[in-house]
Amino acid sequence: MISFFKLLLGRLRYPWPRRAIVQRLRPLRISRCPKERIAELWHLYEQNMPHGLPPDEDGHYREALQSDNPMIFLAEEGGRLVGTFGLSYEAEANHHWLSYLLVAPEDHRRGVGTTLLLASIALLPKARTPQFLCISAVPTALGFYHRFGFRTGGEWQHSSGLLLPLQYLALVPEMGESCWHWLVTVGATLPILTEDIPKTAPQAATP
Repeated sequence: MISFFKLLLGRLRYPWPRRAIVQRLRPLRISRCPKERIAELWHLYEQNMPHGLPPDEDGHYREALQSDNPMIFLAEEGGRLVGTFGLSYEAEANHHWLSYLLVAPEDHRRGVGTTLLLASIALLPKARTPQFLCISAVPTALGFYHRFGFRTGGEWQHSSGLLLPLQYLALVPEMGESCWHWLVTVGATLPILTEDIPKTAPQAATP
């Protein structure tokens, strides 16, 4: 659980320069993933296995895709699947969890991951209390998240036995609205959620 003290020590402002971020955004179409497209997301996962995903995670990912927890989104460009991510909410700690942010390998380092990250923030519900966006990032992705102001807050015990560094970002109340505006400005589309992001059990982490 990230303490309020850590929030005070964090950056209570946008942790990235607007101009640099907007230049990286892509006009993706982001939508909820229907059940009939789950096989495509599994294929995307397989494509990313050589890029640092933990071993023996495939069963857990299949389970997540079938359970509606997390809420799964997919991103397309020109009708082609280019990425996906999931969102869930740990109410006891005011933590939103970003999970399985995957980008098609041919679109790595081309702004898709940046677009998906901002989309995940834009889709979070507005809140006045301190909120955090958390992710148990694989080591190969740490540089990406740190560029966006994520900080390391302990480790998370993965089902494979690996200890993955837990990353968290303190969310400024206006951040979601700004992310939505920037995405729309470049031609991206986001879904209007008709149901709450699902609640998840507290995530165990070591300090």
